[in-house]
Amino acid sequence: MYDFTEIFCIVDDFFKKFEPIYWQFLKQENKRQRIRQATLSLSEIVAISIYYKTSQVHNFKMFFNLL
Repeated sequence: MYDFTEIFCIVDDFFKKFEPIYWQFLKQENKRQRIRQATLSLSEIVAISIYYKTSQVHNFKMFFNLL
């Protein structure tokens, strides 16, 4: 299994390139789209979900307690 830091670095590098293109696409589709900053970045959310899916734990509450 990968180290969480390694997974986060891979995902964060991807989202640094992908996110500006994604937000530009949303702006073109809908002029009223608001971009609100979440408490967690999109790359952090995706990294946590990837780490959860690759872990042996099948209950997210138990997984969160193990972190």
